[in-house]
Amino acid sequence: MDGIDLGEEGHRYIVDKMSGGLSLSRKVLDKLSLSTGSVWGFAPAGHPDVWEFGSGSGSSSSDPLAAMVELIRQAFVDHSRGALWVEEPLPKRSDPFFDNPATAARRDPKWFLGEEVYSLAFPAEHDDRIRSALQSIYPFPGWGGAGFLSGSTEADSYRDSVELRHASLEDVAALTTLIIAGAYDGEGFLVWRSSAQPA
Repeated sequence: MDGIDLGEEGHRYIVDKMSGGLSLSRKVLDKLSLSTGSVWGFAPAGHPDVWEFGSGSGSSSSDPLAAMVELIRQAFVDHSRGALWVEEPLPKRSDPFFDNPATAARRDPKWFLGEEVYSLAFPAEHDDRIRSALQSIYPFPGWGGAGFLSGSTEADSYRDSVELRHASLEDVAALTTLIIAGAYDGEGFLVWRSSAQPA
């Protein structure tokens, strides 16, 4: 995996983001021992200090988002029936935006667990869909939420339904192999990789 190994500081950042996240974050924290994996930083080119997770560089000369899309593509080779699950901490299911037919055609599909909002991306989908889901990861300090690559086949049952079930998230959490947290003022990511996930 490209990127910089961030050790304990990276672990703390990921756990902090997930502690303020939605139900899937909490289930992953309950199910997995994150200390058994490694955390890698994908900062923008020219970033002065890769351990300053909350600051950006103002540079657009590298594209960590493209690196994340490639990382997800590689992971889908091992999880051809899995999915990328992304928490969206800002919107709520009851927001009028979601029930407005005029806006529905202009937005990517969303899934809901009560008031919580999620994006999903499947292995067969175009890179643009994966990129769009990753862009839903909120990168700023003080806001939780993350993206999760899981080998769970639970996503198959949601291709025709937008209402998620808590029981499904248990399996998704248990089979999570990558966790992606936004960082660097929206210009990069931190990625936790399970020790069972190939490098």
